[in-house]
Formats: sequence, structure tokens, C-alpha cells
Amino acid sequence: MPIRALRPWMGATPHLGMPRSASDGMAMYIPIHPSAKGSLPSSSPSRKGVRPMKSGTLAIIGAVVGAVSGHALKAPFPGVGDNAALDLIAWHDPRLWAALRLWHYAWPAAAVVLAGSLCHSVWRVWLHPLFRFRRRGRLPAWPASPADETPSLVIGELHHPTVARESEEPSWLVIPEKGLYTGTLIVGAVGTGKTSGCMYPFARQLLTWRADDPDRRAGALVLEVKGDFCHRVRSILEDAGRADHYLEIGLSGSLQWNPLDDPVLDSYSMAYGVASLINQLFGKSRDPFWQQVYG
Repeated sequence: MPIRALRPWMGATPHLGMPRSASDGMAMYIPIHPSAKGSLPSSSPSRKGVRPMKSGTLAIIGAVVGAVSGHALKAPFPGVGDNAALDLIAWHDPRLWAALRLWHYAWPAAAVVLAGSLCHSVWRVWLHPLFRFRRRGRLPAWPASPADETPSLVIGELHHPTVARESEEPSWLVIPEKGLYTGTLIVGAVGTGKTSGCMYPFARQLLTWRADDPDRRAGALVLEVKGDFCHRVRSILEDAGRADHYLEIGLSGSLQWNPLDDPVLDSYSMAYGVASLINQLFGKSRDPFWQQVYG
């Protein structure tokens, strides 16, 4: 089965069945290069896949060859003595005469290419969507379970690698346990579903894995500003029977932590340490006030 490009599902449910993403939702793609059907595999001696030529391209090439051949047979370029103007041009500027002779045989090909490109554009932009029949493939069973021996993360669906359309043979993209020890970056414009389509379902999969096993269940440190994601994490833990595992650290919470509190250092040493850290991160400012602070 060829590997397709990625389209993550949107939203999250407390069960194993996850809904598909909407066709206008956020799309993610990964650089996967499968061998095209009917082409040479990447393991061939040339190490390069040869993709078959499309029928439309073959039709245009055939039309170009036919137009040039027919025009050359039906209306050949005037010879010496047949056209006084061309004879004069050939006498004074042989290069211009050669260009005119080339254009005489090439303009039917150019006309065919332009007409074919115009017809193809009209078909793809306006007509093709009206007659397009999509065959939606059936996804296999959900590949992960909270009772699995090792944790994994289902990112989304694998579809076509280069075209934004659904595949007839979709599959799931799953990050195994070793891949979870690395970082994950989610990039997208505002409102494309980074939180609802990725953060919420990812957190649900990880925090519900082995929820009844105190030695193996997953923990997490959530740092955010708005607070919405923390509330969703609390709801996920409640659904998994881990409501007591949610500990919120904040100014208004039951647990508070002051990173500048150190009983060993006095206030001057603490202020000097913070000033030195700011100086190392951002450099010294030209403002006299900050220079006195740093000094």
C-alpha cells in the first residue's frame, strides 16, 4: 500500500473512534515520495522513478506534430523567386529570413499548444469539478488503544502525497513510543484548528493510555497563558478517572510557586542574578536607567 500525505482528524472524543476532518479544515503534509503506479521503483539501477506520460500531454504532442506536418505539406515556405519580398529580405538579412521560415512552420504548433492549454484550463477550472466522481477509501480500524503495551500517538490520516484530495486507500499515521521522546511542532494560521485538531486529541490519547496503571500512566506539565487548554486537560483526566491527578499552579490556585523565592539569597543577590540573566539574554541597553540596574 503506498504511503499518502497527511490530513489530521479534527476534534476529539473520549472513545477510540475519531471523526474525520472536514474537507476545508487544516491540512498537514509530510515529505513522502512513494513510487508511482506503473513507474520504476526507487531501488532500480537508475535510482529515479519514471512517471508515465499523461494522455492529455500525448494528445497535445500528437496534435502539434500533425499540425506542423500538415501545414508543411499543404503550404510550404516560398522558395527562391516565388516571393520578391522574401527574396529581398534574404539578400539583406539572412537571419531574419531564417526566422521567418522557422515561424512559418512553427506557428501551427504554437497555435495548437495555446488552444490546448486554454481548453485544459477551462476543463480543470470550470468543467472538471462538475463531472468529478470521488471514490472515498475506507479507513482501517483505529490503530491505538489505551490498553496497548506501549504508548503511541495517532497524528491523522495518510492520503495523496502531492495532490490535495482523498486517497482510495487511506491509512493512519502513527508515531511510536520512540518518536514521543522528541519534540512536536504544530504550525498553522489563526483559526485553522491547531488546538482543537491536534492539541486536544493528542492530549487525550496520551493521558488516557494505561490510566489505571499507577506505574506506567503518563504525566504532563502544561504551560499556557489563556487557560482553556488546562481546563480541557482537567476534563480529559476526569473522563479517564484521574481527576485527583490534576494540580493547577497559579496565583489564584490552591498551589502557588514563586521562582524568585530563595531563602539562601538576599534581595540584592537575587536582583543581581536576574539583572545578569537579562543582560546575557538581551544585552545591555543604552538607557542610563537600565545601565544602572545592570551595574
